[in-house]
Amino acid sequence: MSRKRRVIVLIHGYLATWRTWMRLKPYLVLRGMDVHSPTLPYRLVSVRPDPFDAADYVYRYLRNRRIKDPIYLIGHSFGGLISKAFLRRYSSKFSIRGIITLATPHRGVRWTRKMIHSIYRQIASVEGDEFARLVRGTLFYISRAFNFDSPIIRELNEAFESMNVRYLLLGADVGGIGSVFTPVGDGVVELDSQVPPEFVEKENVEHFVFHGVGHTQIQKIPQSRDIIWRFIERGSIYK
Repeated sequence: MSRKRRVIVLIHGYLATWRTWMRLKPYLVLRGMDVHSPTLPYRLVSVRPDPFDAADYVYRYLRNRRIKDPIYLIGHSFGGLISKAFLRRYSSKFSIRGIITLATPHRGVRWTRKMIHSIYRQIASVEGDEFARLVRGTLFYISRAFNFDSPIIRELNEAFESMNVRYLLLGADVGGIGSVFTPVGDGVVELDSQVPPEFVEKENVEHFVFHGVGHTQIQKIPQSRDIIWRFIERGSIYK
């Protein structure tokens, strides 16, 4: 009897699309997995991003395609927060076997006004002032709403109490002096937010840190693809 294919749902982060997964998705498909990578509506990834609104969209996406559970959620950056919001809201609708996060700010972000203005100037020089102002406004909102241990961050982290769900937290550390956003971490999210010590000690949580890797590269490197496959296929990254 053939084994039922695993259903994988890839959730991208802020200001991204399904193209985030152009390397990971075919890798998993070639290994026999049923992989879905929705692009979230623009309003959910800009201006005032809300992980619960985005989770609602993911639910409708899966329902309309008659996706069968159990499922694994894989989220990059803000997509990891959306994955936890999905678990908090829809665990009664789907059997969620595991959640994998890549460079996700589980404890929030510590962005300063100076950092955000620096990013604004960089984006304006490439994309123009109008788009850069939109991004700057959103980054200020995220820095307030999703700062370290803010109410919404604490609410989302209650997802870790679901002991029937396995977690894999993948962190990235560029090394050296980091970047304008983070002196230690992947250039956008600090390392102790991607892999919080208080969560990696839980029995249902595994973690791994890639050194010399930036925020947008973590889901592209062969090592992360291999660890993700092992976690899903074998039940642990250590087997």
